[in-house]
Amino acid sequence: MYLFLIIFILHFSNCNGCFGASGGGAPDIPLCATCGDVPVLTAPPGGGTMDQPGGMVVSATGADGCKTYTVTCPTAGQTPAVIIGANGDATALSGFTAGAKTATLTCSDAGVVEGTTDPGGMTVTVMSVYCSRN
Repeated sequence: MYLFLIIFILHFSNCNGCFGASGGGAPDIPLCATCGDVPVLTAPPGGGTMDQPGGMVVSATGADGCKTYTVTCPTAGQTPAVIIGANGDATALSGFTAGAKTATLTCSDAGVVEGTTDPGGMTVTVMSVYCSRN
């Protein structure tokens, strides 16, 4: 019994790489895997648009261990235009055209959710999204 215990202790005390993190213990988690959920909120009032219900955000983890988010806004039926907006203001993450819209967000190396404006292609921090129609 003592021999088994000694072998067990010696094995794990010399085990280099048996655990995910250097020095043993829990594996290191990259900041790009730590972003929280992105809520879908009601579109802000004004601007000649109204809320388009049915928006969804689906998160996934990429091969690199970083979180990504797919934002989807459904078509508005007979309404001509739908748009994905961010942060309760006029930050557009999709074009304002007819049909369903999709936008991809990523969790950055700084641990914040980021998206790209359309038009413009600027990277913005995204705290929430909304679907709007005219």
